Amino acid sequence: MPLSTQSVQVWQGVNHIALVTLDLDATIHFYQDVLGLRLLANLPPNDLHGRHCVLWPGGSGLGLHFFELADAQIFTHPDALSSLCFVPGALQHISLTLPDAEAGRALWERLNTLGIQTTEIMEQRPIYNFGFLDNNGIQVEVAWFKPGVAPPNLDAILEHEDRVGDEPSTFAHQSSSSLLKNAKSLLLLEHELMDRCFLTFGPFVTLFVTILGRIQHMIESRA
Repeated sequence: MPLSTQSVQVWQGVNHIALVTLDLDATIHFYQDVLGLRLLANLPPNDLHGRHCVLWPGGSGLGLHFFELADAQIFTHPDALSSLCFVPGALQHISLTLPDAEAGRALWERLNTLGIQTTEIMEQRPIYNFGFLDNNGIQVEVAWFKPGVAPPNLDAILEHEDRVGDEPSTFAHQSSSSLLKNAKSLLLLEHELMDRCFLTFGPFVTLFVTILGRIQHMIESRA
């Protein structure tokens, strides 16, 4: 049984994402010294796994939890920065949030100055973003919301979605509760249409199946 929409409020975001690396020191350098994440912990190996660290990008969770593995395999795509590519069964990318366009442009320029290849800064409806590969080959996205748009302000995000097209969307200015009501109405309409189709074509389908059954019986009796 699905939980009510109110139950979503008990969640406090993503706690952390666990990733692997061949070189923990190089990964710490990249995320701490190049990107500016805070190193919360640099921990020794234990009975369960090797060295690991926690890199914090802000927010309520821990952030990125990297484990050093001698046989770590990072699955990426050669066209990762030129097109939206997916490797089946592999992590597509991780996305980090910046506060505004000024911070986004500053990081973009810094990475390019350091010779780290990036995409252009793109407009993706409610956000601006760009991508690059970290020292491991993991695809990283950096994104920041347009002014006036930030979660959990779903209505504002939907308004920005609507501005992309010339004609306003039916759902663009509705609250999340209204969207849920409309979704339920569409489901009820779908069931009603299915019932009507069955009432209209059901007898013909039944007759057709009966005829097929008799033909099959005649073929089997002659065999």
